[in-house]
Amino acid sequence: MQNETNYYLLLGLFDFANDLVGSSDDDPAFEAAFNAAKTQKERQWSSDKVKNSAKASRAGHSLDLLPKAKEHLDTMEKRKTQWEDAKNQVEKKIRQQINVFALAHSGAYLLQGEVDLVIKKVQKDLDLTIDQATVQRLAPSGIEIKQGEQAPAGKDLSRPKGYTTFHNTQSTLAAYGYSDFYDLLGKDRGVTKIRSTPAGQWAKWAQEDKQALPNKATTEVADRRKLYGECARIFASEDKRSEYDNYMSYCSLDEVLTEMAEGCSVSKHLDASTAESYANRLVASAAKHGIALDENEAMDYILGRCVKHGIAFAPPEKEGADTPAKKEVCFWCGTLIDQGLAVCPSCGGKTHIDCPKCGTSNPASAKFCTKCSMDFGDLGRASSLCDEAASAIDHLNFDQAQQLLADAEQLWKNLPDIAKCKARLEQGMKQFGSQVQSLQEAINANHLVEAKKLYQDIQKRAPQFDRQDLVERIGTGISTAQSIMDGEDPKHPDTQAVVRAYEACADYPGLAVALASTPPQAAEKVSVRVQQNSQCNVITWSPSKTKQASYLLVRKEGSRPLDAEDGETLVRTAGTSYTDHGLKANTDYCYAVATVLGPLTSDLTCSQPVRNLFDVHAVEVSASEGSIQIRWAGPPKPSEVEVWRDEHSAPDKPGKGKRVTNVAEGGLLDQGLSNGVTYYYTIFVKYRTKDGGAAYSSGQTCSGVPSSPPDPIDFMLPQLKEDGSFDLEWDNPDKGEARFYYSPEKVELTAGDIMPVSELETKVLPLSLTVKSADKGTFTLPDDQVYQLIAATVRNDTALVGCSTMVTSKQAVSITKVVASGANVDIIFEWPEDSENVLIAWRTDRFASAAGESGAASKLVNRKTYDLHKAIELEGLELGVTYYFSLFAQLGTGDSASYSAPSFKTFSFGGGGKAHYQVEAKSFFGKVKSARLVLSSEVALPACTLRVQKESIPVFSGQGIELFHVPAQAEAGNWTFDLPAQLLNKGLYYKLFFDDPSAYDRIDLQLNPGTHPQIGK
Repeated sequence: MQNETNYYLLLGLFDFANDLVGSSDDDPAFEAAFNAAKTQKERQWSSDKVKNSAKASRAGHSLDLLPKAKEHLDTMEKRKTQWEDAKNQVEKKIRQQINVFALAHSGAYLLQGEVDLVIKKVQKDLDLTIDQATVQRLAPSGIEIKQGEQAPAGKDLSRPKGYTTFHNTQSTLAAYGYSDFYDLLGKDRGVTKIRSTPAGQWAKWAQEDKQALPNKATTEVADRRKLYGECARIFASEDKRSEYDNYMSYCSLDEVLTEMAEGCSVSKHLDASTAESYANRLVASAAKHGIALDENEAMDYILGRCVKHGIAFAPPEKEGADTPAKKEVCFWCGTLIDQGLAVCPSCGGKTHIDCPKCGTSNPASAKFCTKCSMDFGDLGRASSLCDEAASAIDHLNFDQAQQLLADAEQLWKNLPDIAKCKARLEQGMKQFGSQVQSLQEAINANHLVEAKKLYQDIQKRAPQFDRQDLVERIGTGISTAQSIMDGEDPKHPDTQAVVRAYEACADYPGLAVALASTPPQAAEKVSVRVQQNSQCNVITWSPSKTKQASYLLVRKEGSRPLDAEDGETLVRTAGTSYTDHGLKANTDYCYAVATVLGPLTSDLTCSQPVRNLFDVHAVEVSASEGSIQIRWAGPPKPSEVEVWRDEHSAPDKPGKGKRVTNVAEGGLLDQGLSNGVTYYYTIFVKYRTKDGGAAYSSGQTCSGVPSSPPDPIDFMLPQLKEDGSFDLEWDNPDKGEARFYYSPEKVELTAGDIMPVSELETKVLPLSLTVKSADKGTFTLPDDQVYQLIAATVRNDTALVGCSTMVTSKQAVSITKVVASGANVDIIFEWPEDSENVLIAWRTDRFASAAGESGAASKLVNRKTYDLHKAIELEGLELGVTYYFSLFAQLGTGDSASYSAPSFKTFSFGGGGKAHYQVEAKSFFGKVKSARLVLSSEVALPACTLRVQKESIPVFSGQGIELFHVPAQAEAGNWTFDLPAQLLNKGLYYKLFFDDPSAYDRIDLQLNPGTHPQIGK
């Protein structure tokens, strides 16, 4: 599941001058160096795992590997192998970095500063310190080391949407040796046609790999589970995949540009030929990820990065738009290839494909046939299935390969890759089919010694056969059996130990002989209990006197089993009971138990025959005016249902009480009943016996009370509060109890639907409501997604569905203010991120609680329309009317679109009323002796505050100092308030402000006409 680890590099033990192989397996010098490095790394990784989120995954993975380090380095031979592998990796890295910088100088020389950068890069990537001499030794012959030059200017890439989300997973991928999510899912499958493989196939592979993860609590398993979960999100659709492709394209372009900048960082110079090679790489990198980029755009990116890093570069003149393309993109793998090639040199895919309908040759990238217009959408999917089948054939997984090729043929019948794979499959099955089948049979029988030999024989003939899951199962079973038997006396082994060894590996040598002397004893008694409600039989048996035995349970219809092979095997278990489901009604069953000890089986112990006369189930009762409706599931066929009714108690047998005649399949409607009377029912199932007689089930009982229907709840108003909870108001029904439900998905319920409460609660979840009064309460949603809220009136366990609305605690938009604009009204707000549309709804009686609420006017507005005015403009509102506005942000698009929690604001066109004020003051020799505030209003006046300051009029309610607070006035009128003259000076400026800014939407507050805003003027 992971790439091979080099422990010299992992622990920082590598040194060109000292291989630490030592003179013996337990060399003291190596032991000292190993223990010191292990202690230091363990401390470092433990700290990184907790404190450094960027390094946490890699650190956790390294800590998982640490206990295995010693076993990989415990001999001289292993240390020598690890040191040589580390040396090769380090030298390869150094040479790669040398080539990066040398490329900027056409391979002629290397600057001294570039040597220093090579050393830093190796230290960063491999956590290894090297010296200058090592770099010089590994530089190709003929490369001179000298000092560099100065240079000029340019431009840069912009990060794509979702960059942060995708980039956060990159360090986790890198920790396990993967470059991206395509590499994670496609590497082991041998997928080469990345581009043509559809998103759905990648998502399917991610699900398969996630399910195949071992049940272990390790950092790697946890990380991989998260990575496969991220794959499911990325490959959920082609649009989501394109976002990831844009990110990958950005990263690959940035990597090339970063390499270029590093290569020229000391010389500060980029020549034209080197720039052209980088431009070709940029075009190829973009193409690999499905992004079209021409050479002119590539040169622009190069110039941009040069400007950013101060590298001198004179870009060539741009080619015209009509310049013929030199390259084309392979449809299958995205590689940039020469025009005119028949086959891609990278993946082997054909650049042209014949239409299976008319035979016309089309480019592989065609969406439709150029002649007959056949849809080519399935071509990529069929090709990817062929790639997966080829990988399965390589691993001798022939059954899987056959299924994959059958699926591919359904998509694209005459695809050449299918014929090639079928030929390979036929050849593989001729060579290895019988051996692979024998291997699987041996493993299924737990004959692991035989399986090991078969596996080895296959691998000798087919070295590519590598099934680590089988190797692990075979090895674990044999080693477990060996470990158990090594601890026993060979002549008198303990029976329990032999059984455990047999369960680990059934054909381990000597087990059959050891068990033959202690045959298992049979169970003494088998009992069967019929459970009518759950339609099953519970079988129990007394335990055998043989210790460590298991039991084989067999079932047979009509008669007792003669031996363990006579009938259907239900289970092999160490327990002494079993529940048998999926039974046929009115059928005789016999059960038998055999005691099993390894390969030995006792005689059978049989039960008495039982017959299952099953009742109907899932009975639901709903009562209404003068009638009772009963619904049920079942009964099993062939049978019929009889229902008997009584007003005193449920009938205990057919014939007691009155038979209800209008029974239909799955239920009945009993009409003409009296309201307020309790009616008792028993539902019997009637079966025919073999002799033609009748046999009845024990019966299901229920009752109901007819009554007039309750009132539906046709109004409820949820309002979001600042703390994220909701206030809820509703019209309380006169009859019945008000209950509320919610669902994360839209449910098909209509106001007026009547059903049992139990049925309603299978569709929706009960809302936890804190009731404040008969028609008010509060509730909190589990999260900020959109929920459907449903009201219901409940009476006698019957629910009457009322109104419903959509709610969410996510308030993505907020109304800043509502202002008059000529004869219109502007709703002003900040446009919500990630929303394509907003909806404004308004009423004149209350706020609309949901988008699209009945009785509310509304308008859907897109971003383009909003940007024209930086507001929503509404026309045709009436003077003197108070409007209640609710603004919703649209969340998502298409059929999955929903709306955020609303933002509320009230407004009256023309202010709804006017209020005037002024300060009257008397002064003596320049000093204010007395002053008063004179107020008049056409409507009730909200609380307000008078503020004063020197030199200018207060503009905002926070400017100046508060001189006087006016309490709210409940009615229109005129008022006079004395002001504290000791705080006033002649010439102070004043202004009156409402305490609640929303009051300005209803009332025009103005200084009296002709009055100066200065005291004493």
